[in-house]
Amino acid sequence: MTLEIILILCLSLASLIYSIFAFNQKGPLLISGYFSSKEDYEKAKTKKMYRHISSIYFFLSMILGIYALCKINNYENSGAVIMLLLLAFIIYCFVSIKVNPFMTDK
Repeated sequence: MTLEIILILCLSLASLIYSIFAFNQKGPLLISGYFSSKEDYEKAKTKKMYRHISSIYFFLSMILGIYALCKINNYENSGAVIMLLLLAFIIYCFVSIKVNPFMTDK
């Protein structure tokens, strides 16, 4: 195995572990608002936000794992498969934020 495959598998495993912790509402939320004011960060720490972050990191870990398997098996169309999965991932991220806004002023 090359160093590239090992690094991809490590990133996939790290994303999977983080998604499990986020699903159980443990640990910090790795979001852009993490370094904002304490009040904004506490407002963002909701069950919906933890679920959203865990689903994003789980999806990311699956994409990285599939990419590593394609590299290991020398699958010739791995680039197209990964691009389609990344496109679906990006669409999911934007649509889910538009449908379920997390930080509301209620």
